[in-house]
Amino acid sequence: MTFARATPQPARGGAILYGIVVLLVALVAGAGLYGGATDPLGRVLLAAASAILALACLASPRIADGTRVRRVSLCLGALAVLAFAQTMPLPVALAKGIAPLAYASRDAVGVLDGGVPTSLDVDATRRAGLLLLGFAVLLAAIGPRVSFRGAPVLARGLALVALAHAALGLLVGRYGQRDVVIFGGFEVSNPFQAYGSFANRAQFAAFETVLAGASIWLLAGPRRSTFDRVLGLTSLTAIAVGVFASGSRAGAAGVVLAIAAAWVLASDRGRRRRRALAVLACAVLLVAGRVAGIDVLVRAIPLRGDEALRLDVWRGAVDLALRQPVAGVGFDAFRHAYPGEGRKPDDRLVAVAENDVLQLAAEGGVLGFGFAALGAAIVGVGLGSRRRIASAPSRQSAGLALAGPIGLVPLAMTSVPLHAPAVAIATLAAGVLVVALLREETDRP
Repeated sequence: MTFARATPQPARGGAILYGIVVLLVALVAGAGLYGGATDPLGRVLLAAASAILALACLASPRIADGTRVRRVSLCLGALAVLAFAQTMPLPVALAKGIAPLAYASRDAVGVLDGGVPTSLDVDATRRAGLLLLGFAVLLAAIGPRVSFRGAPVLARGLALVALAHAALGLLVGRYGQRDVVIFGGFEVSNPFQAYGSFANRAQFAAFETVLAGASIWLLAGPRRSTFDRVLGLTSLTAIAVGVFASGSRAGAAGVVLAIAAAWVLASDRGRRRRRALAVLACAVLLVAGRVAGIDVLVRAIPLRGDEALRLDVWRGAVDLALRQPVAGVGFDAFRHAYPGEGRKPDDRLVAVAENDVLQLAAEGGVLGFGFAALGAAIVGVGLGSRRRIASAPSRQSAGLALAGPIGLVPLAMTSVPLHAPAVAIATLAAGVLVVALLREETDRP
């Protein structure tokens, strides 16, 4: 992201800056306690918290130019507008063209009412729109107002939040497994393992992994104090133990990837390529060994009974996305749209696409996917341009903090953690930390 040099802050501005950071950390902690719940109350609470934080930021002097931050916030706002538009009735002729699945489902029961919304679940999509709007407000509020001076406080706060939630997961976990039958016959595998306040292990592991970047920076960042290094080591250890105890193999892979990414990104340019190749070679050997059936790897990475069906779910998600490609079936409406039309498996309830990208494509269509991709591109270009002009210590610091969001990749490709509000908020906060660390070191007190 492109930012202007910070100007000296008055004492009042510094106090407000730290207040904003503390508010953000509190929001992340509260979201984690609320877990992966996505009911209407959770969305309203997030929107309210975002608005409160925005009001607090109004009194803060602008620390740096936030052009790219505003663009990303506009992309999120566009997704929110699309979500609300998906709930509006369209003329029947138009609905037949851009929402054939929604039209057919309403026509089958004779409920057209003179118009057809594109979402297969209007109420769920409205609530998703409120959630997306809350994220847009939150990002616009904090994006250009957290400087390097606030980064250490933010990192310590996020490390403490990750430590506390990891401990909660280890204390609450019951380490057993049972199957619950719901809706008159759909079987849901529900392992009650160590994931604390979260609805499942993937959400818990994603929340912990994405916050690991803060702990890694405190542990290995340049010129950190002894207190920071002890806090970073303690938090990172708790994160690793908690994620491994949760039983999430994608989460375990994410933690290992985060540590490996930090090792690569924190190195100088000459060593970075060699380290990246070494990490890639290890990953290839590990995958090849597991596919070849090496006993120790088979025992370490077992195939669970229901995971052979994941490919069926991915194929079904692609099929659903192609059935209504323009506007999608509606944000948060995947669970209502997936069943039927021969999509497998047909012996259980499929509520998620087991892949964040596929679920976004199915729910948002070309329009939603395009807005999200544009926002991601803006973030990527901004980080790249800012990294090129940042000082060497800032680049190293940002690389360490970026390791947490990178570790989220295995989870996002095998589950839908970013669709959980708590994980999305934690990811946003982790991104703010990376951007803050890339700012000029003249921000130091």
